[in-house]
Amino acid sequence: MERRLHRYRPRPAVRKVLLTVAFLAALIGGAYFLLEATAAAAANAFHLLSAPSAWFFVILASLMFACSYVPSAFIWRQLLFWRGVNVEASESLALLLRTTPAKYLPGNVAQPMGRAVGLALRGGTLPAAMGTLVEEAVLSIGVAVFVGLSVGGLVLGVLPAPLDASVPWLLLGVLAVILAFVGVLARESALRRWLLRASPVMELSRITAVGGSYAMVMLLVGGSVAFASLAVSPFDLRSGALVFSAFLLSWALGSLVPGAPAGLGVRDGAMVWILTPYFAETAVVIAAVARITTILGDTVAFLVGLLFFSHERARSS
Repeated sequence: MERRLHRYRPRPAVRKVLLTVAFLAALIGGAYFLLEATAAAAANAFHLLSAPSAWFFVILASLMFACSYVPSAFIWRQLLFWRGVNVEASESLALLLRTTPAKYLPGNVAQPMGRAVGLALRGGTLPAAMGTLVEEAVLSIGVAVFVGLSVGGLVLGVLPAPLDASVPWLLLGVLAVILAFVGVLARESALRRWLLRASPVMELSRITAVGGSYAMVMLLVGGSVAFASLAVSPFDLRSGALVFSAFLLSWALGSLVPGAPAGLGVRDGAMVWILTPYFAETAVVIAAVARITTILGDTVAFLVGLLFFSHERARSS
């Protein structure tokens, strides 16, 4: 009797249980971090956070973080254009800013889904929007990891010992993969044609332009948190680079973990782990300042997004 092998597919109930567990784990982790951060701030550095000068740095850093959405919107608009969807610059920015609160919902997919649906309601095509959001996630996370490792591991060598020894080899491996990928894109082959059909951004000049653009976004994002850390730590180029690197690496990790709203708990815990060998108890306070900065920046971005009332509709070219 012939046996047929079937791929195991989790039942809907199993998927719901897994998502519920992931969401609860993220909430517990976030609650634990907030309690620890509150205790550490009260015991060690509460006077720093309560000083008006500290909030001056935090507010300016929040505005800087909010500004990172502007180039992100233009990158998304360009990705859409390469997929045959033409969107006004104000419309792409409005969609991105207005869906900012959705990133605090569980699953890390509410904001991109909201943007895709919003674009579809304005006349764009849903498959094209989803394709660009996948490209955006892969490229932004990849660039964040590469920039974070490069600044922290190679330029200043300020990553923790478990990572510090492996960073040069990891970057060498990443460089080898990039060169191999460039070789695939440079020569005519079946794999190259398949990649170009799967994603228009796979064109060598396009991926270079988008990668460089996301590097500028990550400079704004990481730089804003590094600037905010001046509220609780003295100015030092090495320390600032460490905070910059730690935030980008933890941001990428928080984006990859399912169920964590805006990386809650995951991102903060990763930052504390990286910063503790160098900042001791202040590491928790810096992670708390980073969270406050991003929340304020997202709030500013959302409020600004409400002021955009473009009546132009997305047009398929």
